[in-house]
Amino acid sequence: MDLATMEWQIRQRFLLDLLLQVHKPLLQGQLFELGSQLKEEPSDYQEGTWPLLSDFMAMVHQQEMPRPFSIFSQLDAKVPQQLSGVFRFLVFARDWTTFKHNACYARIHFHPVLFVNALQLAVREREDCRMMRLPAPYEVLPQLYFEKDIILAAQLTNWQELAPVKITSRRTWKEILASFMGYTQSTLKDLESELLPAEPIVIEAKKELSHLGLDVELNAYWNVIINQLLMDQQDETNEDNTIIDGDRMMAFRGPSDEQLYKDKIYRQKQTESSQNFIYNLQQIVRLLEWEDLVTGQQSMDIIQPRLITTGGKPYRATNISLAQIRSLMQLELENLKKLIENEINVSTDTPLLTANRIIAENYRQLCENMSRAMNDNRLDQPNMFSMGTSNLRDPIYRSLLYQLDQLINAYTKPFSKGFNLNLKINHLNVSRLETFEEIFNTDLINLMDQQLLQTQRNNLQMLQRRLIASQRRLNHRSFSISYEIQLLSTAAATTTMPILIRFYLIQADDHQAKVGYKLASFAGHITKGLNQFVHHFPSAPIPVTLSELYEAKQPPEISKSVPLTRFPSHLLLPRGGSGNKGEGLKFHLHVVISPWQQPHQFMASAIKEVFIEHRDDRH
Repeated sequence: MDLATMEWQIRQRFLLDLLLQVHKPLLQGQLFELGSQLKEEPSDYQEGTWPLLSDFMAMVHQQEMPRPFSIFSQLDAKVPQQLSGVFRFLVFARDWTTFKHNACYARIHFHPVLFVNALQLAVREREDCRMMRLPAPYEVLPQLYFEKDIILAAQLTNWQELAPVKITSRRTWKEILASFMGYTQSTLKDLESELLPAEPIVIEAKKELSHLGLDVELNAYWNVIINQLLMDQQDETNEDNTIIDGDRMMAFRGPSDEQLYKDKIYRQKQTESSQNFIYNLQQIVRLLEWEDLVTGQQSMDIIQPRLITTGGKPYRATNISLAQIRSLMQLELENLKKLIENEINVSTDTPLLTANRIIAENYRQLCENMSRAMNDNRLDQPNMFSMGTSNLRDPIYRSLLYQLDQLINAYTKPFSKGFNLNLKINHLNVSRLETFEEIFNTDLINLMDQQLLQTQRNNLQMLQRRLIASQRRLNHRSFSISYEIQLLSTAAATTTMPILIRFYLIQADDHQAKVGYKLASFAGHITKGLNQFVHHFPSAPIPVTLSELYEAKQPPEISKSVPLTRFPSHLLLPRGGSGNKGEGLKFHLHVVISPWQQPHQFMASAIKEVFIEHRDDRH
């Protein structure tokens, strides 16, 4: 084993040890010692970043950060500032040693949901964490993602059922000899035969259908999008903290020029953040709508938000009627529309960009207003609206997403064909499209009420059995899209043109559709003549579990070719249908070519009718 791999194992194990039983007190003495003191010296952080940490440090000293066992609501007005503070606390740490200290401090002193959300964002940004992989959020904090029945069944499991169990008294002296004398693998077979079988204890999620609202991966992804939005908006309010690069083509002529430059950066970042939020919102709504269409069921009616919180307190149901909720939602949306119209009158942006920005900026406040009205003007009790990790399960919240989608569509231009005389798309072919449901397992070890995992010596590897939740999720068979782009003329024969290639699905019978479901985006280059393209879309892999990460011996492989879209890969295709003649659900696949620097301009497009089938062959 080389030194780089050894270093990776040490760092990966540190992160996993920190996240095991994250909602319980930290019992490992070494980790507790690392997090015992707050690092407050500017020299402990990257140069120039200390002013960005001053508010966070003040909040820590004034005890304004949510504590581990407090009620935590992501609708609290202070959460964006708290999340941004913990993120900076982790990402601006000068080196790996300081990062370890800060991560342990945050693990001990802050609420686990806040800590996990910030850590998830920070690990993606740190260069020394580039090869690290965190467990899925639904394995780290399963109480926020899995239904009550699964949580209670896991908590009733005795941890001794997972540990090595003696069958005869002979094991004691054999184990001692093995540890001191180092038996060979063949000699230790007798020892292993005296242990319980290693089959996992399985808690099955008994559902007739893998509804998207219950998809833990999709809920975890949506939670990241919400956290990123809140944090970006918090950063945008700190205009005084904008760091201006001095290496420019032309110096500022005065304070007004510098302010204009700051305003430009602010608008660009604001637009990017809001567009990402709106894009993901619409992706989710399209999938939910099409799932209901295929299944013939209204998922908002059949999914019950039966979850529990880490604090042991049940989520609180609203006591107002459905008619009152609808009236409240309509009132909030009317106020939001007035804000959009007022901004359109003074903004230089397009109506759609303005609407997207206003909706994103007011999203958290909108949810807070509705939550207060439905919960007696209180945010100090757990409810479905208060957790970004579970809100896709809430019928009221999902109804709000549908309404926001309709509001966005009111400012969206119809999907246009677009064309360029010098550019043509020929021979568009799509292989068979098929979805299916598959079984996948997630690790519930963080629900075990035991100290074996959090002692001075971490002994997860000693457990002979795993505790897992067995669920179904939607996936798709491998497929490919091939086509030919013909460029008739360029300035020079050798000139290459950078382009953006996007694929959209639009329901064939929806003639009023203004926006489609984005299948994928790719960057490409074309030259004069014929340019052949083939894109392969494999089935999504089963997620790696916490236990598998813990036992990994090598760093994970990093994909060299990743589509620009980051939407969960197992939801690449919407659920297919059987159709009257086995044809499946009919869609129009739109291929759109745009200049790389001008994605809103269409150079060429093509449409092909496709069918998505669904096979009920679960395995």
